Amino acid sequence: MEFSELVVGWCRNGLMEAVDDISKLTPMGLLWQNQLNRAVMIAVQYLVYGPRVAGRKSALTMMSAMENHT
Repeated sequence: MEFSELVVGWCRNGLMEAVDDISKLTPMGLLWQNQLNRAVMIAVQYLVYGPRVAGRKSALTMMSAMENHT
């Protein structure tokens, strides 16, 4: 899944809206903001590090590896 597909899905489900080429969270999107942020971080980490980080598949492991990357 590509990042743009995530955004399209969020818009379709009422979590985001595009106004003058700027994407904004709706009130419902603000409620789900933590989960949306996590999805974005996992997508970025997958793009940067691939499906495995340090031989592990865990999303939390990927998040930890990205935070500790120098």
